[in-house]
Parts: sequence; C-alpha cells; structure tokens
Amino acid sequence: MECVLGLDLGTSGLKAVLVGWEGETLASTSETYGYDVPRPGWAETNPAVWEAAARAAVRRLRASHPSARVAAVAIDGQMHGIVLVDGEGEAVHPAVLWPDGRATGIVEEWRRSLSPAVASALGNPLAAGMAGPVLGWLQVHRPDAVARAARALSPKDWLRSRLVPGSLVTDASDASATLMWDVFANDWCTALLEEAGLPVELLPEVWPSDAEAGRIPGDVARSWGLPEGIPVAVGCADVAATMLAVEDPDAVATVVLGTGAQAVAMGVVPQRSSATRHHTYRGTDDRRYAMVASTNAGLALTRVCTLLGIEWPELYASPFDALGPDDPVFLPFFAAERLPDPLPGGRASWRRLSSHGGRELLAASAVEAVLFGVRRALEALPVGRGPVQVAGGGTADPRVRQFLADALDRPLLVSEARDATALGAAHLALRTLGRAPKRRVGSLALLRPSRSVDERYDLYRRELERALLD
Repeated sequence: MECVLGLDLGTSGLKAVLVGWEGETLASTSETYGYDVPRPGWAETNPAVWEAAARAAVRRLRASHPSARVAAVAIDGQMHGIVLVDGEGEAVHPAVLWPDGRATGIVEEWRRSLSPAVASALGNPLAAGMAGPVLGWLQVHRPDAVARAARALSPKDWLRSRLVPGSLVTDASDASATLMWDVFANDWCTALLEEAGLPVELLPEVWPSDAEAGRIPGDVARSWGLPEGIPVAVGCADVAATMLAVEDPDAVATVVLGTGAQAVAMGVVPQRSSATRHHTYRGTDDRRYAMVASTNAGLALTRVCTLLGIEWPELYASPFDALGPDDPVFLPFFAAERLPDPLPGGRASWRRLSSHGGRELLAASAVEAVLFGVRRALEALPVGRGPVQVAGGGTADPRVRQFLADALDRPLLVSEARDATALGAAHLALRTLGRAPKRRVGSLALLRPSRSVDERYDLYRRELERALLD
C-alpha cells in the first residue's frame, strides 16, 4: 500500500496522516503536548517535545499499518514561531511561539522608528508574537543565543530538519508571516532588516512549498521507522495547508477553529498600509490570503475548563446557544490579541454577574465569547455576503456549527475533510512526487442561520468597550 505521510505540528498537539495516491486518508493519529509559560504573557517550548511527539505518532501509524509504504513526507506547522539553531540544526534557545507577547516593546519601537516606505512594504499590521519582533527581543535580552545561532527557523522547518539534517530552509507561506517579508517584492524585506538592525544572516533561503528539501538518510530513516531515501517536502504554514486541503470555491471565506481561530479569505490583493485590520500572507502558490487570527480561542477555553474544574464535554454541553440579556458575558482575553483591534492580555473576565445561575452559565458564556470572536474576525475581512466554510476540531460539535451560522448570519459549508491541516501537508508530499491530489472541496452539510443573536453580540461588544476603558 503506497502512500505519503503528512505531519501537522500544532500548538497543543501533532497530527499524522497516511494518505493514498488520490488524496484519501488511510489512517491518522495524534499526540498532545503543552507549552511553557515562564512569565505571564510568554509562550515557549523545548522543540524536542515536537520531535518526540512526531516520532511517537509515526511509530503508531507504522505499527497499525505495517504494509503501508511511505513514499514521501511533508510537514506543516504553527505560524510565527521562531527557533534559533546552530549550524547542525540544534536549538540554542527555547522556541518562542505565536501567543508570546514579550516583544510588545519592540513593536512599539518599530512603530516609532520604521520609515513609512518600510512599514508599507510589510503590508501587515505590526504585532508582537511574530518572528521579526521576537528576533529583535532576543537580540537585546538573549545576545549569547543569537550569537550562537546560524539560522532562525519556523517550527515546521525545525522539525523537517530532524528528518533531513542540514535542511535549514523555509517556504514563502511561513516567511511571509514573520513581519520581515516584503509582500510586494515576495522576498525578505532587506530595508526592514537594516532599519531594525536584525541579523540578515540568520534568515533561511526561501524554497517552494512542494520542493524537495532533501531525502531521509539511512540512520535517520531507521530511527524513525521510515524508508531510507524518500523525499521530504519543504512544507508550509498550517493555514496554507488547511486551505490546500479544504478550500471550497463556493465560500467567500473559511473559518478554522482550534487552539486559535482564523478567518481566511483567499485571493486578496496586498495593500501598502500597516493600518489594515487583517494580515496578508502567501499560500502554497503565488496567491495571497487575508487572515484575522484570534489568540483566545481553544487556548482560552482550556483555561476556562481549568478555572471551573470541568472537562470539555461539560463545557460544550452548556447552554451557550440559549443565553439571554440577563446572563453573564465573558471576555476571553487571557492573552493579547493582535487583530482586528489590538487588545492587551490579562483582561479576561466574567461581567454582568448576578445571583442568578452558576458554573453552567459561566461555561456557556465562555463558549459564546470565543464564537463571537470569530464574528469580529470575519467582519474585518474584505469579503462579501456569501457562505463561509468551517473546519477544525473546534467546529466538530453540531451546536457550535449552528451557533456560528447564527452569529455570522451566513450559511455555513461544513468541510468533509477530517484532520484537514495534516491532509494539506500530505497533499504537498504528493505534489513533491509529481502527483496531483484530488482537492477536497465537498461539504457534509449546508447550515443556514436559524435565529438572531445580535442582542447578545451587542452586549459582548459593549462590555468589551467598557473593559478597554477600565
């Protein structure tokens, strides 16, 4: 049984899929992990955690499908993170991840000092958590690590280098999300590097997402349980992989709900302005996409479960789709938000509390707030009034999907693809072999709005505005 292997390196877990020649999923598995918060607002991890999870997932797939012959591998990964590595590809500092806010001061400095020409070339709002500002922070606060580094890699590029030693390159989908990329020249923004004083020598070469990064050598192949000499694709960012697998031509936008939440619109034209309310990044081809990402989605709900002492089934069983004007409103901003409007972290709270209700209503308002965050994100995208496609583990619950349809006041196309992001990575592996995978554009269902939730949404927006004035 010939197939390809796709690995999705997420923030809170790794998924692995075996995919056949037609793009069909043959088997899948996953591993979970967390990340470290050494200080409030920080998010980092030892990247060895990712390799251990990937090896465990591959072993499980190989054990359950011993007749499968893997012919190629591709990896996608969480965006914006940065891993400083030496010439051998070994990490010289913990990986700093996208929810991290330590570079807020660097961002403020860039706002004051960058020339208008450089700011417009970036075509993206300045935000902490992106690789460029984080690299600036590391230069100031971790100079020894920067001095030892040979490259600054994205998470998926570091994991790929464990399969192809010395493959210290990246692709445009990850490079364009670093705040060190000229979205118009489609290359590293050398003027930004000069004005911000960033070390240009640490930036990797940019290769096509489906290019062959190298082949797995014998010793590595044996330790991973994979065939020797098979190609490994350069890979791509997680959102680009998801869109590669599930993009539906009938949808004006796609919402992916998981650890974070992303609202994505493909085929946008970049704007020469740092005042835009959405990001503009590259996909796995020459197209750009607009995205507004919410940090406080699954991460916030995980924190709520801990605070309330409940499990996920109880959270989703709460009456989040039946809250009224006298019920509490939750603001999920444990971490800072970048878009559509910058919001500081440490502002999570339940508001409008009374003697009415208990833990069930607190849980319900938390789910509601995360889904209202998706509405805020979609409202900032340059899209029309057509249907919205939904994907991601956070949309598996039917009540969540119906509430999203109601909150967005749009029909929802529910993607048929399971493990969509890992499936997109596997499609890249097929393309590396010269094969054209079948694009997954079908939908399991078309959900239409059933009621208005505007009254609750208006309450949420008013409480958010009040919180920002506190």
